[in-house]
Formats: sequence, structure tokens, C-alpha cells
Amino acid sequence: MWLAKTASHVLIIRIRNHLKRKKVNVEKVQINPEMEETRTEDLEINPQSHRETVKAKWLFALLVFVFGTFACEEITIYEKGQEFAGQVWDKDSTLFFYPEIRDTSQVVNIGFSFVHNNDYPYSNLWLFINVLSPDGHMQTDTMEFFVAEPTGEWIGKGSDNKKTVYWLYKNDVKLNAPGKFTFSVTQGMRRDALPGVRSFSLWIEKALTRETNSD
Repeated sequence: MWLAKTASHVLIIRIRNHLKRKKVNVEKVQINPEMEETRTEDLEINPQSHRETVKAKWLFALLVFVFGTFACEEITIYEKGQEFAGQVWDKDSTLFFYPEIRDTSQVVNIGFSFVHNNDYPYSNLWLFINVLSPDGHMQTDTMEFFVAEPTGEWIGKGSDNKKTVYWLYKNDVKLNAPGKFTFSVTQGMRRDALPGVRSFSLWIEKALTRETNSD
């Protein structure tokens, strides 16, 4: 099923590749009184050079935005989510996902997005995962993922009514056959009806790590 070595139990928070604005610390600067005597009219400004500088800055900003947008879109191969009626995940409710992968030469990461609220009663979530490949091979995993820190603080980000946490299921793997895969996911907690669950998603993205030849 997986043609690359993976960890069987992982807890990694995925960082999406979106452009984020960073805060810049602005320090107060004391002005030298002698510098205040500099007259503005003594500075000669070339209007044409000024316009070209402004134009170049706008062009650079536009290129950064376009490149960042297309890079984010190209990384995601598949992403599909399912919401829960009444925000309850029933034990007998199995989620199905059907990603279709054509290029098996690329290295991918496979993971889940879990959205919950403050009514979720546990700090973890057990999942029963079945993956059926196009060639008929079935792989079954029982995985534990964490929703809260040992201190009780939620790992996911967002408001009290909507916390989103990202889990990595398979890291840097190649799929063994092209075609449609079937992922089925069932909650494995002791409660038949698991409250506080808003949605659950499967995502597959291109791995950003370089391929290296092993010795």
C-alpha cells in the first residue's frame, strides 16, 4: 500500500502554506537637532525614477501574491470534509472518502482535519481506518490522535464553538497504484454517540521534502 517508510503513531500539527503577514516592531528614534535643519528643497527628486520605483514595488508585490496563491493550490491534491448532524459522531456512522490519484511517482502526505467545540468530552480520539487501493489491497489501522494538551488546553485553533486540529496520518509516502482509493473512518471511542464533533476531513498534499537516495 505505502511504498515509503512511515511512523505508525504520530502527532504533528500541519502548517498550511499560506502567506501570513508578520508584525514588525517599530522603535522610537531620537532625532538629532542638527538633522532637523536639513531643508526639503535641497533634495532633488527625479519624478520618472520615483514612478519607476513605485511601479517595481507594486509588480513585485503582485508576483509574490500570485506565486503564493498558485503554490497553495498546487500543493493540495485532495481535500473533502463531512459535517455531523447535531454535532454528534455516532459509533455506527462510517465516513467514506474517494480520492483519485493518477500520479503515483509523487511523494505525498495524508492527514485529517478534525473540527470540534467545547462539548467534546475527551483529550484524544481513536480512529479505525481502512484504506482500499485500486488494486484491491486493504490496509487497516487503529490510530490515536490528540485533541488537547496534558494541561487540558485545546490544541486546535479557533473560537470556543469551532476548534480545528490537523493530524498527519501518513508522511512522505508513494501510493502503490493509480486510480480511485477508498478511505473509511470510524470513531473508536467508548461512547456510542460522541458529542461536540462538527466535521471531519481527509486531505492529501504533495510533500515538500526532497527525495534522497538511501544508502
